[in-house]
Amino acid sequence: MGRRAPACHHGAVTSRTQRRRRPQPGRKRTQPAPLTQREKRRQERDAELRARVGTDGVPAAGAVRRMWLAYGVVGALALAGVLGPGLLERFHAIRTGAPVAGGLAAFAATMVGQGLSIAWRTVDHGDGARLVTGRTWTGPRTVDLDRLARVRRTRVPTKAGWIDQLWIKDRSGVAFWFADKALAKRVSASVRTTPGARVSRYAAIGLGLEPPLTGAARAARAVRDVVVGLYTPLGATAVGAVVAGIVASS
Repeated sequence: MGRRAPACHHGAVTSRTQRRRRPQPGRKRTQPAPLTQREKRRQERDAELRARVGTDGVPAAGAVRRMWLAYGVVGALALAGVLGPGLLERFHAIRTGAPVAGGLAAFAATMVGQGLSIAWRTVDHGDGARLVTGRTWTGPRTVDLDRLARVRRTRVPTKAGWIDQLWIKDRSGVAFWFADKALAKRVSASVRTTPGARVSRYAAIGLGLEPPLTGAARAARAVRDVVVGLYTPLGATAVGAVVAGIVASS
């Protein structure tokens, strides 16, 4: 007759899983690392922003009105900063320096204008977290990811490398730039399911919807980003200086 296997009494033989689960002498259970002070402050600021805008977010009409009002104020100040020194020099209120003052005014207006629509902090809320509120210089703005109208992308060169930014705009006209990678993934998922959203090819590449650029196309795009990011403020400075000089000498 065949040989019977020895019976296994409860507790005599344990499985590998049971041995792993059994507390081992001198071994401590790993616990999640505590939040740093920076992470705690970030969570507190996010909670403060959510509480400020509420469940439904910022009304689109008010956000758009504040945005265009801010652009109008910056444009008016730029015009005054360029034309004012030229007129003062023309009527001998100042001896010289109009081109320098006009150039600086144009440069400052360009930098401020570019920063008006950048969301420095974003939080999600609403049903299914479809709403995203970004904190900008003109106040918070809420974009509905289920009603996206346009998506664009740019890269800004800095000393530390490239800053990849996306620009989103919904059908209510609310828009802002952001660099949050987690939000970019959500925008990518929303674009796949949102009919009618206009997405630039460069933005589609950044969202993983199209293959990345290679070779000459990639180099050409890098040159374009450098020109737009660095030479746009410098070009505005030159235009401001020339206009102020013409006004002063005419």
